[in-house]
Amino acid sequence: ANGIGACSTSTVSDNINLTINCAVPSLGTITSNASATVCQGTTATYTIPVNTAIQTYTWSVPTGSTIQSGQGTNSISVLFGANSGNVSVTGTNGCGSTIASTPITVNTLPTGVSITGPQTVCAGATNLVYTASPIPNATTYVWSLPNGSTIITATNTITIAIGVNETSGNLSVAGNNACGLGSSSSAFPIIINPRPVLTSSLNPAALCSGTVFNYIPTTATVGSTFSWTRAVQPGISNAAASGNGAISETLINTTNTNVTVAYQITITTPQGCTNSQFISFTLYPAPKLTSNPTPSAICSGNTFNYTPTSSSAGAILWQRNTTAGILESASNGSGIINEVLTNTTNLPITVTYLVTLPATNNGCTNTTPITVQVVVNPDNTVTTASSAPTLCINTILTPITH
Repeated sequence: ANGIGACSTSTVSDNINLTINCAVPSLGTITSNASATVCQGTTATYTIPVNTAIQTYTWSVPTGSTIQSGQGTNSISVLFGANSGNVSVTGTNGCGSTIASTPITVNTLPTGVSITGPQTVCAGATNLVYTASPIPNATTYVWSLPNGSTIITATNTITIAIGVNETSGNLSVAGNNACGLGSSSSAFPIIINPRPVLTSSLNPAALCSGTVFNYIPTTATVGSTFSWTRAVQPGISNAAASGNGAISETLINTTNTNVTVAYQITITTPQGCTNSQFISFTLYPAPKLTSNPTPSAICSGNTFNYTPTSSSAGAILWQRNTTAGILESASNGSGIINEVLTNTTNLPITVTYLVTLPATNNGCTNTTPITVQVVVNPDNTVTTASSAPTLCINTILTPITH
């Protein structure tokens, strides 16, 4: 040091030794409100004891995880990603730094992958099988269906049915485990072709027995085909029938009451979608002859007396055409038949009357006349021989006519 004064010009010097005490800080142990194994997406707090000798705290977390708050302090909040690793803190002061860390195992959420299965289906289809690629860490699979419903399966395969009124939509799947529900797979589009339905009437107009039932099925789906069946049904005489396209057949009601006739029609679209529907209509009865259509035989020259009766009210008309071997000419009338019939032959002759019955209340008539048939037996009277010949012994007698 230099001494400065009014009377002094000398310089005085001395040596001083300084001792500095400096130590690297101690951190202690990291503690947390979570266990050493966490789920992806979990938020946890990690803390190191406060040390006044530490000037700064620098934290690090596993790749993919995020420090949400507290960096630079003795406590942080961490949002974990998918990777395991260490949560570490470096404490620093003027003498150096030290690190404390704790290992963390992250259980990842399962991530949905691809789906395979039929992409174009028919409304109403059943037993449709879809398979997802195995999802790592998934203990169950959560499927979202096109109709918005959810189904959980234990495996990566699902079998579903499509409702008859469902429309197109997406199928997706996500894996689930103890950590929660993972992300969904990419949407798997399913095109649902609508179920075809008949646009032609399901209840065609009633018909009379013996008339032709004509029905042309139609649907809104262009290019569709039709097949039909009709089972044996009580009250109609027709055997079971089937066919393709339009229906055209004559049906006979064998009863005196209305009969419902049903057909099953199957529609097939160009996409292969099918639907079966029933149509039905009322088959009115035709009028029935309620008297015996085969009255007792009569002898030639006797009067045929017959009273026709009908299931329907009204006048009954009859007609007899000229019959070979019957002497009387053709005749006709209404109501009771009362006429003499003469058989001019040696053999029985069947005489046929055509009977027209009155219409029913529904306006039904017989498409063909009803027949009444009576047998006219020949006259068996033996006439006098035309001559009285003299015969020799062992001569053959000529047959006698009668």
